Amino acid sequence: MEEILDQLKKMGIGILIFFYTAISWGFLMYKLWYWFILPIFPALPQLDYRQCMSLILIVVVLITPSVGMPKQKEDIGIITVILIPWVFFVFCWLFKIIFL
Repeated sequence: MEEILDQLKKMGIGILIFFYTAISWGFLMYKLWYWFILPIFPALPQLDYRQCMSLILIVVVLITPSVGMPKQKEDIGIITVILIPWVFFVFCWLFKIIFL
């Protein structure tokens, strides 16, 4: 019984991380689209936040390794998963402020 609860906890954490990834990277894509892409190509369509989140969900599903593939030996922590989009966001924001 405890083993089932542990599996359910892991599955719940995995689902939360999946949606957090979609939300945070979707926000980042939304901002980068308006900062860097639209000024160069104004004829491209404007994306809203939901469309960016949907695109990120599709990308996450496509690049996630399938179940049968061997796992990578790297073990990145949850803190790293949480911080990577925001560190990248700050880097891109500084790039925009300095160079554009």
